[in-house]
Amino acid sequence: MSVKRMVTVPRSSEWRARPGASARADGRICSMVERRVLLALRGLGVRPGGMLMLYGVVLALPALRHFYELQILSVPEYAIIVHVVLGWAIALRFVWRLDVPGRVGKFWRWLIA
Repeated sequence: MSVKRMVTVPRSSEWRARPGASARADGRICSMVERRVLLALRGLGVRPGGMLMLYGVVLALPALRHFYELQILSVPEYAIIVHVVLGWAIALRFVWRLDVPGRVGKFWRWLIA
């Protein structure tokens, strides 16, 4: 049995970056939760950009737009939504990178001890 594709293994320092993490084929680290979400979306046939395209289709068709009671927003309103989503994604990344839930838990246990 031969391996037909090459999988890169991350450096040991990257491997220890997050407990329960494993490597993707491109060498990046992927946690269990990320893998489960990606597998669930892939199982449904949904790609990350697919939901955005589906939203565009729903907005483009008046019957679907009426069914979901949606309105077409102005460009500045969509820009605000994009900035809020990006800000949320960056903030969430830092929360998990800095292990804020674990630190808060340790502080809480220290506080009530």
